[in-house]
Amino acid sequence: MFGASRLLLGFGMGMEFPVAQSMVSEIIPAERRGRYIAYLEGFRPLGFIASGLLICAVLSVADWHWVFILQAIPALFVLVIRRYVPESPRWLASARRGCLRDNGAGGSDPGRRNQGANARAHLALNGGCGGG
Repeated sequence: MFGASRLLLGFGMGMEFPVAQSMVSEIIPAERRGRYIAYLEGFRPLGFIASGLLICAVLSVADWHWVFILQAIPALFVLVIRRYVPESPRWLASARRGCLRDNGAGGSDPGRRNQGANARAHLALNGGCGGG
């Protein structure tokens, strides 16, 4: 069970890093982007250190199950916060372009057609193609 938990944690952290970096790169204005990317990359090691200290403190009074329970709290926080992060302006702009085309987005490529359908569905739920 410990090995499976470690594997799941590793996959989660490995997927979180590029997603967070991409979100910051797309949402933050260009003149401040470098600073925020540096913050993002600079505070990760501090988070790992804090996590190690938490592990040492918890393992002195409890077993490894409590370590994963306590470290799940920030992960759940990220899942909740991600529900409220707006879509990328670049993605919305490309979705609107795809929405305004006659046949959706993609011509003969079915993958792009599905992408256009997904974008149109998202825009229909959040204000439509025509405006805001």
